[in-house]
Amino acid sequence: IGQYVGRDPDFESIDALEAAMRSVSPFGDLTAEQWRHLSLNVARHDPDGRWRFRSDPGIAKVFHAAPPAEVDLRRFWANVHGPVLVIRGENSDLLLPETLDEMCRRPHTERLVVARTGHAPMLMDDSQVAAVRRFLLR
Repeated sequence: IGQYVGRDPDFESIDALEAAMRSVSPFGDLTAEQWRHLSLNVARHDPDGRWRFRSDPGIAKVFHAAPPAEVDLRRFWANVHGPVLVIRGENSDLLLPETLDEMCRRPHTERLVVARTGHAPMLMDDSQVAAVRRFLLR
């Protein structure tokens, strides 16, 4: 994330923007249609005819203001009441497997690990949507 947050590249075409997204994406095995959907929804066509990401490059100021540090959120997690579904990409470098294991020791916590995916899963696959749906409708 630190390698690209705050950058404001522009692209000649939506295809070029999509290719850039795919090159750094941890989103897993997506179909061509899903990639196009994501590309169109994160992009804007500027007045000069260039394609840009629809994000605020200013978020980099906070992100780069201090080196990444460990943050202990256990106190907050302990105060979450009710059922929770924690979704982790198998290859996530932000939510580690041992952290997920610890989180799931909390009562009424379920897990969904999305194979071949980093942080964070897009939840566009039918089986992922079905797992979330089952959790919400139970």
